Amino acid sequence: MAITENNTEKTVSENQNGAKRKMLWERVKPFLQSGKGRMILYAGVAALVLLTVVLAVVLTRPSGEDPVPELWPAGELMEGIQPPAQGRIGSVSQTEESVTVYFEEFPESALAPYLQTLGASPAGESAYVAKKGEDRILAIVYDPATKRLSLTVTSTM
Repeated sequence: MAITENNTEKTVSENQNGAKRKMLWERVKPFLQSGKGRMILYAGVAALVLLTVVLAVVLTRPSGEDPVPELWPAGELMEGIQPPAQGRIGSVSQTEESVTVYFEEFPESALAPYLQTLGASPAGESAYVAKKGEDRILAIVYDPATKRLSLTVTSTM
């Protein structure tokens, strides 16, 4: 007997919800058919599409990784050497024993933090050197007058 009463209560409740939805639709329908209602509807749909695109871009980006510049060289010589956050790669020169990356528009204020990231120490007025493992040497040269930075990795083997 209790089962029948529960089913009856559910049916009454579902009927009431259906009636409420129908009443709400009858109130909203004329508004959506008006010019102002359609504009609001289109704006809402556009915002939803934009939100979906933004979320898709954010969620598909690799997390925890900095984006590598397009011209940044790959390979064993460059392993573990991060590109700077500022500046623009002007050109790259690469042989089997060395890789040189030339940056343009590199701000002098970004030099010290980048050198610290690389573990480089001064080797002259504008040259810096770091040993990378047992088989590589990293040399960095910065020209403040032209705001150019060169990064050279050379194999010692």
